Amino acid sequence: MRDGLRLLENEESKVIALRNAIQEGIDSEIDHDFDPKKNLEELKAKCKKNG
Repeated sequence: MRDGLRLLENEESKVIALRNAIQEGIDSEIDHDFDPKKNLEELKAKCKKNG
């Protein structure tokens, strides 16, 4: 019983964190200078660097 309650609390914490992250994204400003190709290249370079 306690394990089930602990699992439920854990899942509820994840949902709250997800809701907060979504709201933070909604509230953030739009980056008008965003270059998706450049961003992808940077992400790939970081991935290769970190292995």
